[in-house]
Amino acid sequence: MGKIDYKYIMAYFYRLFAFFFLLLFLSGSQTATKQSFAVNSVLGDLSYIKRFGHPPRPFVSPQLRVQTHLNYVETALKATNIPHFPPALRKQRQHLLGLLKDYAQTGRFPQNFEYKNQSRPVFIDRNGNICAVGHLIAKTAGLALAQKLDQRFHNAYLKEMQDPQLQRWIKESGLSPQELAMIQPSYEPAPLPKNPEDPSVVIPSLSLDAVNLAVLLAYWIPIEDPTLYQGSRLGGMVIGGATVGWGLFNYGDLQGELSFKSRLSLANIGLGLATFLISFYQWQNPPDSVHPNQPQTWTVGQYPSYASQTAIGVNYQHRF
Repeated sequence: MGKIDYKYIMAYFYRLFAFFFLLLFLSGSQTATKQSFAVNSVLGDLSYIKRFGHPPRPFVSPQLRVQTHLNYVETALKATNIPHFPPALRKQRQHLLGLLKDYAQTGRFPQNFEYKNQSRPVFIDRNGNICAVGHLIAKTAGLALAQKLDQRFHNAYLKEMQDPQLQRWIKESGLSPQELAMIQPSYEPAPLPKNPEDPSVVIPSLSLDAVNLAVLLAYWIPIEDPTLYQGSRLGGMVIGGATVGWGLFNYGDLQGELSFKSRLSLANIGLGLATFLISFYQWQNPPDSVHPNQPQTWTVGQYPSYASQTAIGVNYQHRF
Protein backbone atom coordinates (compact mmCIF):
# COMPACT_ATOMS: atom_id res chain seq x y z
CA MET A 1 0.00 0.00 0.00
CA GLY A 2 1.47 3.35 -1.05
CA LYS A 3 2.08 6.25 1.30
CA ILE A 4 -0.78 8.74 1.57
CA ASP A 5 0.12 12.22 0.35
CA TYR A 6 -1.57 14.35 3.01
CA LYS A 7 -0.35 17.58 1.45
CA TYR A 8 -2.27 16.74 -1.71
CA ILE A 9 -5.35 15.89 0.35
CA MET A 10 -5.16 19.18 2.23
CA ALA A 11 -4.69 21.18 -0.98
CA TYR A 12 -7.75 19.47 -2.42
CA PHE A 13 -9.69 20.19 0.78
CA TYR A 14 -8.79 23.90 0.68
CA ARG A 15 -9.93 24.18 -2.95
CA LEU A 16 -13.21 22.45 -2.12
CA PHE A 17 -13.74 24.77 0.83
CA ALA A 18 -13.08 27.89 -1.28
CA PHE A 19 -15.41 26.61 -4.02
CA PHE A 20 -18.18 26.06 -1.46
CA PHE A 21 -17.95 29.63 -0.16
CA LEU A 22 -17.87 31.00 -3.70
CA LEU A 23 -21.15 29.20 -4.46
CA LEU A 24 -22.61 30.51 -1.21
CA PHE A 25 -21.60 34.07 -2.14
CA LEU A 26 -23.06 33.79 -5.63
CA SER A 27 -26.34 32.34 -4.37
CA GLY A 28 -26.60 35.19 -1.86
CA SER A 29 -25.95 37.74 -4.59
CA GLN A 30 -28.66 36.25 -6.80
CA THR A 31 -31.14 36.38 -3.93
CA ALA A 32 -30.27 39.99 -3.21
CA THR A 33 -30.95 41.05 -6.81
CA LYS A 34 -34.53 39.79 -6.48
CA GLN A 35 -35.17 42.03 -3.49
CA SER A 36 -36.53 45.44 -4.39
CA PHE A 37 -35.99 48.66 -2.48
CA ALA A 38 -37.82 50.88 -4.99
CA VAL A 39 -40.50 53.17 -3.61
CA ASN A 40 -43.11 51.98 -6.13
CA SER A 41 -43.66 48.75 -8.06
CA VAL A 42 -44.72 50.58 -11.25
CA LEU A 43 -42.58 53.73 -11.38
CA GLY A 44 -39.64 52.56 -9.30
CA ASP A 45 -37.67 55.60 -8.10
CA LEU A 46 -38.56 57.81 -11.09
CA SER A 47 -40.03 60.51 -8.85
CA TYR A 48 -36.80 60.90 -6.87
CA ILE A 49 -34.67 60.92 -10.04
CA LYS A 50 -36.90 63.57 -11.63
CA ARG A 51 -36.61 65.82 -8.58
CA PHE A 52 -32.96 65.34 -7.58
CA GLY A 53 -31.32 64.18 -10.81
CA HIS A 54 -30.01 60.87 -9.42
CA PRO A 55 -31.31 57.69 -7.76
CA PRO A 56 -31.77 57.77 -3.98
CA ARG A 57 -28.50 57.16 -2.19
CA PRO A 58 -28.12 55.11 0.99
CA PHE A 59 -29.38 56.70 4.18
CA VAL A 60 -31.81 59.02 2.38
CA SER A 61 -34.85 59.57 4.59
CA PRO A 62 -37.60 57.03 3.76
CA GLN A 63 -40.14 59.74 4.54
CA LEU A 64 -38.60 62.01 1.89
CA ARG A 65 -38.72 59.23 -0.69
CA VAL A 66 -42.40 58.46 -0.07
CA GLN A 67 -43.38 62.12 0.07
CA THR A 68 -41.50 62.85 -3.17
CA HIS A 69 -43.21 59.91 -4.85
CA LEU A 70 -46.73 60.88 -3.76
CA ASN A 71 -46.29 64.50 -4.82
CA TYR A 72 -44.96 63.37 -8.21
CA VAL A 73 -47.85 60.96 -8.84
CA GLU A 74 -50.49 63.44 -7.66
CA THR A 75 -49.17 66.07 -10.08
CA ALA A 76 -48.92 63.57 -12.97
CA LEU A 77 -52.45 62.19 -12.46
CA LYS A 78 -53.93 65.66 -12.12
CA ALA A 79 -52.44 66.56 -15.52
CA THR A 80 -53.80 63.41 -17.20
CA ASN A 81 -56.40 64.12 -19.88
CA ILE A 82 -59.66 62.17 -19.25
CA PRO A 83 -62.26 63.59 -21.70
CA HIS A 84 -64.22 60.31 -21.81
CA PHE A 85 -64.93 60.30 -18.06
CA PRO A 86 -68.47 61.23 -16.97
CA PRO A 87 -68.72 64.30 -14.74
CA ALA A 88 -69.36 62.26 -11.56
CA LEU A 89 -66.15 60.26 -12.01
CA ARG A 90 -64.15 63.39 -12.85
CA LYS A 91 -65.37 65.03 -9.67
CA GLN A 92 -64.56 61.97 -7.56
CA ARG A 93 -61.13 61.70 -9.18
CA GLN A 94 -60.28 65.31 -8.36
CA HIS A 95 -61.55 64.80 -4.81
CA LEU A 96 -59.28 61.78 -4.31
CA LEU A 97 -56.27 63.57 -5.75
CA GLY A 98 -56.91 66.44 -3.34
CA LEU A 99 -57.01 63.96 -0.46
CA LEU A 100 -53.76 62.44 -1.72
CA LYS A 101 -52.06 65.85 -1.79
CA ASP A 102 -53.12 66.59 1.79
CA TYR A 103 -52.03 63.12 2.92
CA ALA A 104 -48.58 63.54 1.37
CA GLN A 105 -48.05 66.79 3.27
CA THR A 106 -48.70 65.16 6.65
CA GLY A 107 -45.61 62.96 6.35
CA ARG A 108 -47.19 60.27 8.57
CA PHE A 109 -46.55 57.07 6.65
CA PRO A 110 -46.54 53.41 7.72
CA GLN A 111 -43.39 51.51 8.62
CA ASN A 112 -42.43 48.11 7.24
CA PHE A 113 -41.84 45.92 10.30
CA GLU A 114 -42.42 42.62 8.50
CA TYR A 115 -39.75 42.55 5.78
CA LYS A 116 -36.25 43.41 6.97
CA ASN A 117 -34.50 42.83 3.61
CA GLN A 118 -36.77 44.54 1.09
CA SER A 119 -39.33 47.29 0.64
CA ARG A 120 -42.98 46.20 0.72
CA PRO A 121 -46.39 47.86 0.84
CA VAL A 122 -47.95 48.21 4.29
CA PHE A 123 -51.68 48.92 4.49
CA ILE A 124 -51.88 49.90 8.18
CA ASP A 125 -48.86 49.44 10.44
CA ARG A 126 -48.81 48.42 14.10
CA ASN A 127 -48.85 52.09 15.13
CA GLY A 128 -52.03 52.82 13.19
CA ASN A 129 -50.35 54.70 10.32
CA ILE A 130 -52.25 54.06 7.10
CA CYS A 131 -50.88 53.94 3.55
CA ALA A 132 -51.83 56.34 0.76
CA VAL A 133 -54.41 54.09 -0.95
CA GLY A 134 -55.75 53.00 2.43
CA HIS A 135 -56.16 56.67 3.37
CA LEU A 136 -58.21 57.32 0.21
CA ILE A 137 -60.42 54.31 0.96
CA ALA A 138 -60.88 55.27 4.62
CA LYS A 139 -61.86 58.86 3.72
CA THR A 140 -64.40 57.88 1.04
CA ALA A 141 -65.65 54.37 1.97
CA GLY A 142 -64.98 54.25 5.70
CA LEU A 143 -62.18 53.14 7.99
CA ALA A 144 -63.85 49.75 8.54
CA LEU A 145 -63.21 48.74 4.92
CA ALA A 146 -59.59 49.86 5.14
CA GLN A 147 -59.11 47.81 8.34
CA LYS A 148 -60.72 44.77 6.72
CA LEU A 149 -58.39 45.02 3.73
CA ASP A 150 -55.42 45.38 6.08
CA GLN A 151 -56.34 42.15 7.86
CA ARG A 152 -56.46 40.26 4.56
CA PHE A 153 -53.76 42.05 2.55
CA HIS A 154 -51.41 43.70 5.05
CA ASN A 155 -48.27 43.60 2.84
CA ALA A 156 -49.90 42.92 -0.53
CA TYR A 157 -49.54 44.87 -3.75
CA LEU A 158 -52.79 46.30 -5.09
CA LYS A 159 -52.90 43.81 -7.99
CA GLU A 160 -52.84 40.97 -5.45
CA MET A 161 -55.81 42.30 -3.46
CA GLN A 162 -58.85 40.47 -4.80
CA ASP A 163 -61.85 41.74 -2.85
CA PRO A 164 -65.36 42.60 -4.18
CA GLN A 165 -65.73 45.74 -2.05
CA LEU A 166 -62.32 46.98 -3.15
CA GLN A 167 -63.11 46.36 -6.81
CA ARG A 168 -66.39 48.26 -6.45
CA TRP A 169 -64.59 51.18 -4.81
CA ILE A 170 -62.00 51.29 -7.62
CA LYS A 171 -64.73 51.49 -10.27
CA GLU A 172 -66.33 54.45 -8.47
CA SER A 173 -63.06 56.23 -7.65
CA GLY A 174 -62.29 57.77 -11.02
CA LEU A 175 -58.83 56.17 -10.84
CA SER A 176 -57.81 53.09 -12.78
CA PRO A 177 -56.20 50.05 -11.09
CA GLN A 178 -52.93 50.98 -12.83
CA GLU A 179 -53.08 54.54 -11.49
CA LEU A 180 -53.79 53.31 -7.97
CA ALA A 181 -50.84 50.92 -8.27
CA MET A 182 -48.73 53.94 -9.27
CA ILE A 183 -49.82 55.65 -6.05
CA GLN A 184 -49.24 52.71 -3.66
CA PRO A 185 -45.80 53.15 -2.06
CA SER A 186 -43.46 50.44 -0.85
CA TYR A 187 -41.81 51.13 2.47
CA GLU A 188 -38.22 50.45 3.45
CA PRO A 189 -37.54 48.06 6.34
CA ALA A 190 -38.08 49.82 9.64
CA PRO A 191 -34.99 50.03 11.86
CA LEU A 192 -35.51 47.65 14.75
CA PRO A 193 -34.51 48.59 18.28
CA LYS A 194 -31.03 47.53 19.31
CA ASN A 195 -30.99 44.70 21.79
CA PRO A 196 -28.60 44.90 24.76
CA GLU A 197 -25.64 42.59 24.40
CA ASP A 198 -26.17 39.26 26.15
CA PRO A 199 -23.27 38.44 28.51
CA SER A 200 -24.06 34.74 28.18
CA VAL A 201 -23.06 35.04 24.51
CA VAL A 202 -20.37 37.72 24.63
CA ILE A 203 -18.25 36.30 27.47
CA PRO A 204 -18.00 32.71 26.11
CA SER A 205 -17.36 34.06 22.60
CA LEU A 206 -14.51 36.30 23.69
CA SER A 207 -13.11 33.50 25.88
CA LEU A 208 -13.13 31.06 22.97
CA ASP A 209 -11.44 33.62 20.74
CA ALA A 210 -8.74 34.15 23.36
CA VAL A 211 -8.17 30.39 23.65
CA ASN A 212 -7.92 30.05 19.87
CA LEU A 213 -5.36 32.86 19.68
CA ALA A 214 -3.38 31.26 22.50
CA VAL A 215 -3.40 27.92 20.67
CA LEU A 216 -2.22 29.49 17.42
CA LEU A 217 0.54 31.44 19.19
CA ALA A 218 1.63 28.30 21.06
CA TYR A 219 2.17 26.56 17.72
CA TRP A 220 5.29 28.74 17.29
CA ILE A 221 6.96 26.76 20.05
CA PRO A 222 8.35 23.46 18.67
CA ILE A 223 7.34 20.25 20.46
CA GLU A 224 9.86 17.40 20.29
CA ASP A 225 7.68 14.75 21.94
CA PRO A 226 5.56 13.07 19.18
CA THR A 227 2.72 12.10 21.51
CA LEU A 228 2.48 15.58 22.99
CA TYR A 229 2.69 17.12 19.52
CA GLN A 230 -0.18 15.02 18.14
CA GLY A 231 -2.25 15.53 21.29
CA SER A 232 -1.88 19.31 21.15
CA ARG A 233 -2.97 19.39 17.49
CA LEU A 234 -5.97 17.18 18.22
CA GLY A 235 -6.84 19.53 21.08
CA GLY A 236 -6.56 22.48 18.68
CA MET A 237 -8.97 20.78 16.27
CA VAL A 238 -11.47 20.25 19.09
CA ILE A 239 -11.18 23.87 20.26
CA GLY A 240 -11.47 25.22 16.70
CA GLY A 241 -14.48 23.03 15.91
CA ALA A 242 -16.22 24.02 19.15
CA THR A 243 -15.63 27.71 18.38
CA VAL A 244 -17.10 27.33 14.87
CA GLY A 245 -20.13 25.54 16.31
CA TRP A 246 -20.65 28.26 18.92
CA GLY A 247 -20.42 30.94 16.26
CA LEU A 248 -22.95 29.21 13.99
CA PHE A 249 -25.32 28.65 16.90
CA ASN A 250 -25.37 32.34 17.87
CA TYR A 251 -25.23 33.91 14.40
CA GLY A 252 -28.22 35.89 13.21
CA ASP A 253 -30.79 38.06 14.96
CA LEU A 254 -33.73 40.32 14.24
CA GLN A 255 -31.65 43.40 13.53
CA GLY A 256 -31.82 44.97 10.10
CA GLU A 257 -28.02 45.05 10.00
CA LEU A 258 -25.27 42.93 11.53
CA SER A 259 -25.34 43.47 15.28
CA PHE A 260 -22.36 43.12 17.61
CA LYS A 261 -23.57 39.61 18.42
CA SER A 262 -23.56 38.58 14.74
CA ARG A 263 -20.17 40.18 14.09
CA LEU A 264 -18.76 38.42 17.13
CA SER A 265 -20.22 35.14 15.85
CA LEU A 266 -18.53 35.70 12.49
CA ALA A 267 -15.24 36.24 14.33
CA ASN A 268 -15.82 32.96 16.20
CA ILE A 269 -16.46 31.12 12.93
CA GLY A 270 -13.41 32.58 11.16
CA LEU A 271 -10.97 32.16 14.04
CA GLY A 272 -12.26 28.71 14.95
CA LEU A 273 -12.03 27.58 11.34
CA ALA A 274 -8.45 28.85 11.09
CA THR A 275 -7.50 26.99 14.28
CA PHE A 276 -9.14 23.79 13.07
CA LEU A 277 -7.54 23.84 9.62
CA ILE A 278 -4.05 24.75 10.88
CA SER A 279 -4.27 22.11 13.61
CA PHE A 280 -5.47 19.49 11.16
CA TYR A 281 -2.73 20.29 8.67
CA GLN A 282 0.00 20.18 11.31
CA TRP A 283 -1.43 17.01 12.81
CA GLN A 284 -1.17 15.34 9.41
CA ASN A 285 2.25 16.85 8.65
CA PRO A 286 4.43 16.78 11.81
CA PRO A 287 7.79 18.58 11.39
CA ASP A 288 11.17 16.88 11.50
CA SER A 289 13.07 16.73 14.80
CA VAL A 290 14.83 19.91 15.93
CA HIS A 291 18.31 20.07 14.40
CA PRO A 292 20.94 19.68 17.16
CA ASN A 293 23.24 22.31 15.63
CA GLN A 294 20.69 25.13 15.69
CA PRO A 295 22.15 28.11 17.62
CA GLN A 296 19.03 28.47 19.80
CA THR A 297 15.79 26.56 20.15
CA TRP A 298 12.58 26.62 22.16
CA THR A 299 11.03 23.17 22.65
CA VAL A 300 8.17 21.67 24.62
CA GLY A 301 8.53 18.07 25.84
CA GLN A 302 8.85 15.70 28.75
CA TYR A 303 11.89 16.26 30.98
CA PRO A 304 13.27 14.57 34.12
CA SER A 305 11.94 15.95 37.39
CA TYR A 306 12.61 15.25 41.05
CA ALA A 307 12.11 11.78 42.60
CA SER A 308 12.68 10.05 39.26
CA GLN A 309 9.52 11.68 37.82
CA THR A 310 9.00 13.34 34.45
CA ALA A 311 7.09 16.53 33.70
CA ILE A 312 6.05 18.54 30.67
CA GLY A 313 7.98 21.77 30.32
CA VAL A 314 9.58 24.33 28.01
CA ASN A 315 13.29 24.02 27.28
CA TYR A 316 15.50 26.77 25.85
CA GLN A 317 18.89 25.91 24.37
CA HIS A 318 21.51 28.31 23.08
CA ARG A 319 24.62 27.11 21.24
CA PHE A 320 27.73 29.28 21.63
